[in-house]
Amino acid sequence: MKRKKPQEIMEGIRQQRMRLGLRQVRNQRKEEIMEGLLKVAIDNARAQEKQVQLEKTELKMELFRERELRETLEKQLAVEQKNRAIIQKRLKKEKKAKRKLQEALEFETKRREQAEQTLKQAASTDNLRVLNDSLTPEIDADRSGGRTDAERTIQGEYSELATVLY
Repeated sequence: MKRKKPQEIMEGIRQQRMRLGLRQVRNQRKEEIMEGLLKVAIDNARAQEKQVQLEKTELKMELFRERELRETLEKQLAVEQKNRAIIQKRLKKEKKAKRKLQEALEFETKRREQAEQTLKQAASTDNLRVLNDSLTPEIDADRSGGRTDAERTIQGEYSELATVLY
């Protein structure tokens, strides 16, 4: 091995110091870059966290509004169902009353028809006898007197006219 001269040794030391200095500068620069990246990452994380919190708050408000809306709609549905039940009960009662009235009407109609039939049968035979009995003397009187309905009407009008004139 060859021995180095002191100048060469000094030059080597200087180069080592420079290399160390360069390394330090490089390391320091790397640290600065890493600190900058960490700061950006932290800022991004904070911004992201704020955004997440904001979205979370908005979702809670939306959930609250939807819950209130659902409760309101459920109350309205309950009221409508209650009203529907009431109306159905009324309708059922009205149908029952209508059916009873219809049955009563049919019963009364049948009873009336039977009564009319009975009256017609009784009246037709009795009326014919009574009518026949009452008309027979008038017809006999007209035949014997020789007067017709027209003559009687004319005679009645003359009588009225004479009464008015005197």
